[in-house]
Amino acid sequence: MSVRHCLLLPLVVPLIIVAQDFGKKSPGFEKHDGFYLSLNPGHTWGKIRRYHPDYYINTDMKYSGFGFTFDAKIGYAIVENVILSFDWITRNLLWADVEIEDEQRTHPDSYGIDAGDNTYGIGFTYYFMPHNFFANISIGIGSFSIVDQVLGDAKSDNGLSIHLKIGKEFWVYPNWAWGISGGFGILSASEKEIPDVPFFRGTIMTKKFFLMINTTYN
Repeated sequence: MSVRHCLLLPLVVPLIIVAQDFGKKSPGFEKHDGFYLSLNPGHTWGKIRRYHPDYYINTDMKYSGFGFTFDAKIGYAIVENVILSFDWITRNLLWADVEIEDEQRTHPDSYGIDAGDNTYGIGFTYYFMPHNFFANISIGIGSFSIVDQVLGDAKSDNGLSIHLKIGKEFWVYPNWAWGISGGFGILSASEKEIPDVPFFRGTIMTKKFFLMINTTYN
């Protein structure tokens, strides 16, 4: 065996082992059972509305911009193809624009607005096998956080949050799958009262659509 062949062994042998393992259908191979982990980044569309019905100025503000979302689920298959999970869903609008009373205003480049929401809840996922389509619902509590150097920062109390998602995954390795998903989410919560501005308290809400790339271990 030449020296060149010896140098190739550390590269070739692991590939052979992986190929052999991939061909073996061990227990749980391409089945949704046991421990479950799903990590899903993506893009979201939908404004965050900050509404003050009892205040005389700036009563209706809508934040919009490029939206990044991330969805993490960790759980267990209570029966085959049925997943119960703890879900964390976050969304952030980077360098958001604000629409005030239907008049679009874009903030100068010297500063920006960040607006986002977080949800913690319980999720149920059902896989339609053998095609590996799935449907998911997450129900939990969510809250908003808005950083606005002109109109004022805002945070919310916890409110009801519901997310619905459907998708399709493809097995790429034993117990690992990649795929794509899309869905809809809604969240509404009362704004925390601002100490320096009495009675300036309203509702923050959002309706959003999202598209995600799924990476799942199960």
